[in-house]
Amino acid sequence: MGAEGKKEKWLGRALVEGAIAGVVAPVVVLVIVTAASGHLQELFREPSCADPKDLTLIRPSAATASTPVYEDVYNEQRVSYPPENAIDTNTGTAWVEGAEGYGVGASITFAFGEQRDIRLICVVNGYALNEDRYRANGRVRQFDVTTDQGEKTAVLSDLPVDEITTFQRLRLPEGPTRSVTLKIGSTSSMGGSQAATDTAVSEVEFWGH
Repeated sequence: MGAEGKKEKWLGRALVEGAIAGVVAPVVVLVIVTAASGHLQELFREPSCADPKDLTLIRPSAATASTPVYEDVYNEQRVSYPPENAIDTNTGTAWVEGAEGYGVGASITFAFGEQRDIRLICVVNGYALNEDRYRANGRVRQFDVTTDQGEKTAVLSDLPVDEITTFQRLRLPEGPTRSVTLKIGSTSSMGGSQAATDTAVSEVEFWGH
C-alpha cells in the first residue's frame, strides 16, 4: 500500500475513533454528573420518618397529660388510655385526651430527663388499632409543638385507612430541650355524627442527637 493509501486508512480510522469518542464522552459525563447529583441529593435530603438517616431514636423518660386518664368499655372490658400509651412502641394502643368534646387545648408532655437535641418528631395519628377504631375516634389536625426553643405549629394529614399506622412528621423548634409538649390545636373525624367525641394519638417518636 502506498503512502497515500496509508494516509487515507489512518484518516478514516481517526474519523471513526473521533466519532465514537464524540458519542461516548458525553454519555460518560452524563453518567458521572447524574451519579454525583444523586449523591448530593441524598446527602442534603432532610431526615424523614421513613428514613431518619443518622439520627438516633430518643426515648422519653416520662409522658404526662393535661387531662385525666380517659377510660371506656371495649369488648366488655374496662380500658384506659394513659399518656404512656403514646411511647410504648405499640401502634395498637393510644393516648386519648380526657377533656370534654374533641379535646382542643388538651396536651401531652414528654420529658427526657436531660437536654436532648431533638431534630425529628414522628406521630401515628388517631387510634390505629384497626379501621373501626380509627374511624370511630377523632384525630389531631393541628398540634402546637413547644420545646425549650419556642413553639411551632404542625399540621397533620388525614390519612386513608390503609395507611393508619404511617408515621407523620411534625415540624418543631429544633435544638436542645428537656421536654416536648404537643397541644391539640384542632381535630378532624371520619365518623360524622356517629363518631366518639374523643381524639387519639397512637404513637410518638423522637429522633435527634
